[in-house]
Amino acid sequence: MANTLIGTRPDYGAWELKRVNQRHMLLATVLAVTVYAGAFAGMLLYRYLAIGEKAATIPPDTGTITVDMFPTPTMVHRSPVLASAPQAALPTIGIPVPAPDEQVTEAVRFPTQAELTELSMGNLPAGMNDGAIVLDSVAVNLGDYIPEPGEFVAVEELPRLVHVEPAIYPEMARLTGREGSVTVLALVGIDGTVRRVRIAKSSGTSVGFDEAAVAAVSQYRFRPAIQNGRPVNVWVSQRIDFKLH
Repeated sequence: MANTLIGTRPDYGAWELKRVNQRHMLLATVLAVTVYAGAFAGMLLYRYLAIGEKAATIPPDTGTITVDMFPTPTMVHRSPVLASAPQAALPTIGIPVPAPDEQVTEAVRFPTQAELTELSMGNLPAGMNDGAIVLDSVAVNLGDYIPEPGEFVAVEELPRLVHVEPAIYPEMARLTGREGSVTVLALVGIDGTVRRVRIAKSSGTSVGFDEAAVAAVSQYRFRPAIQNGRPVNVWVSQRIDFKLH
């Protein structure tokens, strides 16, 4: 029976449909493969670009870095170290040797703590009023002790001035009309003479006041200081004023 439908092909049938279906399946397969291949290529490109960017941020290699791997303390096995006791030298014991009688010294009495305390306060303990004490096996006479300038010495009687030598007014000071004063320290010995002189306060000038004061005080005479009935050496201060009349 002839096909009388308008607009249709009389030769279109199962064969044509099968061919169209195969073509469509081929196109779909090619499209799917293309999509998957593009996605895979995009992933590879992304990883390549990411690795390249990371490599660009790493500084260039300047040398080889060596990392020493030390074992943990629990992995280190060491033998215990035994400390030996120090070997102390045995003391040597001397053998007493008899000495002749003329080489044997007499027994020396050393001061006790109480006697040293009284001595530091300026008092001689009983039994030691002979003017000498023993310190470290050396006899020291109090009258021979020379104190330092400014050192305190306990005395019962202070030195008393008995003779004053007038100071000579320096000629340079007289010509220039200068006046001044000098303070000196004088060491008064056990015989009352001045053994040493030192400038305590200078006049602050260069016209000869200091030299004239030292020369005058050196000629002074004192009654010495007394401690426990014996003279002792002490320092005294003397002021010399230079004034024009």
